[in-house]
Amino acid sequence: MNEWIALLESKRAADVLSALVFLGGRHMVETERRFVDKKDGLYATLFEETILDANIRALISRHTKSPSRWIREAAALASRGPRDRPIDNR
Repeated sequence: MNEWIALLESKRAADVLSALVFLGGRHMVETERRFVDKKDGLYATLFEETILDANIRALISRHTKSPSRWIREAAALASRGPRDRPIDNR
């Protein structure tokens, strides 16, 4: 968890954006709208543990007020609940 906190606290926008893009993504089985099991997705368990951490949630919230538009928008996406993310039906 400390590595994610370090990325979200970094002075480098690229580090912050990297973390926020992962945390704002979908890591669920789309047809069942549930978190994927470890066997189904390499990053699903990591995502679930990380996004539910109170310190991570606080850092994401802080970034929604960033002077950088890109960081604000990425933080807004990451601040949605894991089950509140639209399914891409392409």
